[in-house]
Amino acid sequence: MSSLRELEACQIGEVLAVGAEKQVPIVVTVHCGDHWINLPSRLIGLGAGYCWLEMPGPDRAGEPYEFEVTDKIAVSFKLKHYKYLFTAAVSEIRLISHDDIEASEAMCIYIPEKMQRISRRAFERVDVPGNRIVRVSLWQGGRDVEPTSTETDRPVFLGAVTNISAGGFRIRTDPGAADLFEVGDVAGIRMVFGPGDLSLYADAQFRHVAIEDECVQLGFQFVGLGRTEEDLRALQMLSQKVTEFQSQAKAAVSTSTR
Repeated sequence: MSSLRELEACQIGEVLAVGAEKQVPIVVTVHCGDHWINLPSRLIGLGAGYCWLEMPGPDRAGEPYEFEVTDKIAVSFKLKHYKYLFTAAVSEIRLISHDDIEASEAMCIYIPEKMQRISRRAFERVDVPGNRIVRVSLWQGGRDVEPTSTETDRPVFLGAVTNISAGGFRIRTDPGAADLFEVGDVAGIRMVFGPGDLSLYADAQFRHVAIEDECVQLGFQFVGLGRTEEDLRALQMLSQKVTEFQSQAKAAVSTSTR
């Protein structure tokens, strides 16, 4: 069974109703200048055709964002064994009352026509099996500005993926790549899982670096997946590969303990 599923309209309503009742924490992802930021919020209300989100706070680095009507956002949240993803546009921003407390600023979005449900297991990190090679190319500025072979001033670094999930990945690459990015910068990546597989193009946000003897390990978080049909196909392939690697790892442990 696929770990990624497109929900029907009635299912979307049911999920949002439960989320609003529980006032589940959500993550709002928005494109800010040349990078993405993830902001904490909550689902706090549901009406006929719309829902209310608590005005998102600053991200972990303390970076705020001033939302405006028509801003495009990506929303993700967890319920039970699943993570839910959808995109929306901000339709209204105003003060509302909830939980019998003083009115606070919130933003309204229309109930999305599309929502994806993905198993939370797909977001568990798994090492790439020793008999598999997953290669990645990365560059500054996002997937839509991949350098050409003639752009010598915009380097493309090559690396091998060491572990991966539907949320992010870690690669081993040349030390020079660590000088290319600062935490929070967005990279464009092209990931290839093997001969005959399609390439995965995505935006990824640089998160951390670990220095090794002659190389570095760089950690990235996927951002923006789920916005377009192309993104959904990429997310589907990614979740399938993660599930495949998890099954392979489980089988290896089972064999070694016999």
